[in-house]
Amino acid sequence: MADGLLTTLTALIDHGAVAWSTVSAKQHAALRPLLDGGVLVRETSGNGERLVVKKAEVVRRFAAKHYPNGLASASEAAHRSEGLSTVEGVQHFRDAKRGTQDTDILLLRGRPGTTVACSNTDVPVGALTATAGVASVLLHADQKVAMNGTLAIVENQTAFLRAEALGVDFDIALYGHGRLSSRVIAWLASPAMETVDVVHCPDYDPVGLHEYVRLYAQCGTRARLYSPPDLDVLLQRYGKRALYRNNRPLLASMDNAPPEVHAIADLLTRYGCGLEQEILISKRKDI
Repeated sequence: MADGLLTTLTALIDHGAVAWSTVSAKQHAALRPLLDGGVLVRETSGNGERLVVKKAEVVRRFAAKHYPNGLASASEAAHRSEGLSTVEGVQHFRDAKRGTQDTDILLLRGRPGTTVACSNTDVPVGALTATAGVASVLLHADQKVAMNGTLAIVENQTAFLRAEALGVDFDIALYGHGRLSSRVIAWLASPAMETVDVVHCPDYDPVGLHEYVRLYAQCGTRARLYSPPDLDVLLQRYGKRALYRNNRPLLASMDNAPPEVHAIADLLTRYGCGLEQEILISKRKDI
């Protein structure tokens, strides 16, 4: 990951100056305390300007506050091709978000008797759902996760916990956490899951449709989008305009989406609103 401030501080410490034209507005803001304190100054240099160090030790202390393991270590980490873990993000940049998670937690609910294979050991998802409400497995590079049947991906927590009330046929339901990670989508598209039908159960808004397009692009016709037969009626009665208005630009990127996406996008545009999937639960009289 490029880090302009890291590059600039390294050059300032090693060479005592950098061309002012290489200092971005974001770096300028970060360096403002040093400029205001006279630690760094702008000087004319030929036809331009340069940023010059006046108090080198103060610059070194400033760099240590931003990069606790040192500039050289941070530079190596920033350019590492395989990326950083969240632990390394804190070590080098004081920021876990500079790294990425290497594991996803899959939260599952299953019909009676359903199982998921984790590295050839069966996890009794159905039994755990009956006794504990959910089952969970870890998805990472060293663990193969596989199942059979139909998997429903449910976007929101309440809908996931009451997935049986959505009107969707499935064997196991997966909590989508709003947006699926790239790792989860790669798993769904992997050979271990190639016999599994995937039903996407989203909010009916541009974000939900966009998530289905991501899924369909990797899983192809194994993926399908669940849509209640009375979606147009539900949109008119319970729709929320902000769901459509705030995310409408996403629809412009779906020209090559499958027909079912365009059908729902047309409804969203017609009524100018989106629909949160929890309304499907209320349609069940036994809930």
